[in-house]
Amino acid sequence: MSDEIFKEIRSAVVQAGLKVCWAQWSALGAYAAPEQTRRPISIVDPEALILLSLGLEKEERRMGDMLFWWASVGSRLTSVQRIRTLAKDFPEDVQHSVGRYASLASAAGDRRWNRLAAEVGPGPRHRDRGLKGPDVLNLTEASTLILRLRAAFGVGSKADTLAFLLGIGGSWVSVSVISEATGYSGTAIRAAARDMALGRLIRETEDRPALYFVPPKPWSELLEIQRYGSSHRGDLAMPPWRFWSDTFGFLLRVANWAERAMESEEALEVVASRARDIVLDCVHTFDLNGIQVPDPRRYRGTEFLFGLRDTVRVLCDWLEDQA
Repeated sequence: MSDEIFKEIRSAVVQAGLKVCWAQWSALGAYAAPEQTRRPISIVDPEALILLSLGLEKEERRMGDMLFWWASVGSRLTSVQRIRTLAKDFPEDVQHSVGRYASLASAAGDRRWNRLAAEVGPGPRHRDRGLKGPDVLNLTEASTLILRLRAAFGVGSKADTLAFLLGIGGSWVSVSVISEATGYSGTAIRAAARDMALGRLIRETEDRPALYFVPPKPWSELLEIQRYGSSHRGDLAMPPWRFWSDTFGFLLRVANWAERAMESEEALEVVASRARDIVLDCVHTFDLNGIQVPDPRRYRGTEFLFGLRDTVRVLCDWLEDQA
């Protein structure tokens, strides 16, 4: 019974991760996505997408093609600092693979990646099976908002702060919330937010600590962002921000856990305890994304294997709607 549930859980998270990857790469302009791939309705997080793709490359070789293509055409819109920061919440094998992506970007001529590439040394040469996307990006999808803002304002905390504020639907939030969402330090976010408030791109309260807000409607009009699935030119709506990095990290951690569990000779109580730790680490992320997963306290001892399975099922259903 235990092997069956391990296989079920691993298959679910891997397939969900692959669907998300294809949807988001497709939104960025990739050609290789399956025909039935739907477009994502939420903002694509490029660094989180790269990390998820690195983690799933052994499941789907075409993920390597996607990474090679993006390193060739999109590395300049990708943050070296941010991918370093976000990678810390991913499994170790993904952290080690970041240098391989850096090598691809460095070889494509983006010097910002040279140092990270040098830290791991030359990786295996990618066999080019043909470019899997356009030679020049054309960021027309609403979900490419963060990349459009980086193209306009540069790669850094200001563009990402603006993307987050636009993606939360006009709510007032603190520096700490923005920092948690974007992966930049509180100091960097505070400086960026104050500069943008000074320039009247965002609004700031007079209280301390200050809260920040962006009215989404004017930006929707300026950027001509239409509501997902609408062909009516005046039907405007910003794509929502989702905490993709922690969500993707959860998928890969669960996949690794299930794989090891199938090979482990440890007691089920120990295996279930590790599953509980993974879920508890991500409860806050589920809350931020508005995902109502089962209460971990409902499951005791080895029953938590079923708790993880139930949590994965809820998450996979949510991903079908959001990715």
